Amino acid sequence: MLLTKIFRENLVCIVVDEVHKVTWGAASSTSDKPFREAYSQISSFRSIGREKVPILALSATIDGDLTKLVVNSCSLSNRFRTVSSYVHRRNVRLSVVKIKKKDLNSLTWLLSDLIESYNGNIPFPRSIIFCRSLQLAGWVYVKIFKILKQSIPEDLSKLALGLFHSMTPENKNKKIILDALTSDDDNPLKIVIATSSLGCGVDMKNITYVIHFGPAYDLVDYCQQVGRAGRGNMESLCHGILYSYSDGRTQISEKMKSYINSEQCLRRFLYAPFNNNEITIESVVPAHKRCIVCAVKCKCGSCELFSFEKVKLLASAIS
Repeated sequence: MLLTKIFRENLVCIVVDEVHKVTWGAASSTSDKPFREAYSQISSFRSIGREKVPILALSATIDGDLTKLVVNSCSLSNRFRTVSSYVHRRNVRLSVVKIKKKDLNSLTWLLSDLIESYNGNIPFPRSIIFCRSLQLAGWVYVKIFKILKQSIPEDLSKLALGLFHSMTPENKNKKIILDALTSDDDNPLKIVIATSSLGCGVDMKNITYVIHFGPAYDLVDYCQQVGRAGRGNMESLCHGILYSYSDGRTQISEKMKSYINSEQCLRRFLYAPFNNNEITIESVVPAHKRCIVCAVKCKCGSCELFSFEKVKLLASAIS
């Protein structure tokens, strides 16, 4: 169809949505294969239509470095124009929690709350745990399932927990997870363990916790995934929590490493590159609602102490 005369003559625009995914078409090193090689060949579509057919490239997260890659991948002319809006999730509080090794003791607070919600019939906040690889996601899923079924019936454990990745079958399992994440209604599915395959084109609702067990590869992916929290009309404070351990800090970008080790406001660090380095964090008050770094410095007198941050706050106070 794409090569037919009627299509070529009537093609008026090429639209590339989620264009930040062009990075999937590039190999991370000379020895690696691209994750999705076809993503590096988007420019070939220009040869299909008439000369000078415009391209519209869309994304919620493009920084300066990625702009150059998009221009090359889509063969944009030097006269391309950028139209941008302010990227800043004010109701999402950012935290980095460093742990010594890859174990799930760091998630005890979340699983305890889930078990308590079943025993006491109280609400539990919908949560996503992102993992950088399918293998890690499977490992986390099995570990959590074993913990849950010790305290709640196995059939409820299966309903409460979901696993989503590129190999998830295109059947009712995938549909159940996506329907639950996009629904305003209460749903038995409470925690989804996922890779970066979950996200594109999905308008998730009522996500309170976006947890990264190990960092994303770069800040673009991380910003995209954190942005799943607090969507819609959620006014309550939501959280983007990154658990960082030594093995998980390999093969990630330098900017991601800098974010993990930042002693400055995490909110400014994350969002500034997507806003021409101009961002007003002072619009989020009190300061402890911005990020864990600002929470340590906050002097409002009514700071909330979240269980997953106690260790970091204590260490900062001692030092």
